[in-house]
Parts: sequence; C-alpha cells; structure tokens
Amino acid sequence: MIGYNPIENLPISSFNELTNLRS
Repeated sequence: MIGYNPIENLPISSFNELTNLRS
C-alpha cells in the first residue's frame, strides 16, 4: 500500500481498498 493514509487521504485510502478487491 503506497501512500496509504486514511487520516490524511480518505479518497486515496478508498481507492486502495478498491484496488485490493481487484487484486
């Protein structure tokens, strides 16, 4: 998880979760 920071980057963390589902 590169740049995974749910506190500062809520949209990015959500995108990472979607990426994890695709993996």
